[in-house]
Amino acid sequence: MARLIIGHVTESSVKIWVRGERRYPVAFVTLRPGRFKPRQLKLEPRHGYTGVIEITDLSQDKEYRCQVRFARRPDTDPLHWVEFGHCEGRFRTLPQAETPLDFSFILGSCNLHSLGEFSDPDPAFETLSQVAQDEHIRFMIHCGDQIYYDIPLAGKAPDLEEYR
Repeated sequence: MARLIIGHVTESSVKIWVRGERRYPVAFVTLRPGRFKPRQLKLEPRHGYTGVIEITDLSQDKEYRCQVRFARRPDTDPLHWVEFGHCEGRFRTLPQAETPLDFSFILGSCNLHSLGEFSDPDPAFETLSQVAQDEHIRFMIHCGDQIYYDIPLAGKAPDLEEYR
């Protein structure tokens, strides 16, 4: 399951959507390179342990890497923060609005990566990810996922936690 989604990238800011879980309701988002201290986000049950953090004062047209790690309490020592699932990502801020720019983007959907025994990404999505890296794709629009109700999971009753 993805633990962060990057979006709303501008010349100087980004929004990062984070998903934790009941055992680890505190998220710490780290951004590199730069002078950014980890940002803390308390994740609440009423929001399905999700939240959004906006990071501002970024440099224009620069690549950043972000990571999210989790803890049980806000005062947890960073050495004890945990990482699980897909917890890292990267993005590039936009150049100045007046700057002419040629770019390519990818439109994709559903990557099948939280189905228990079917936990690896779909081969088509892996190919899209590789193309994005090899061809210097500027961004990807992810159109969302589906709920795979038609895939039988033998002996397993539906569990609401799987959809949060």
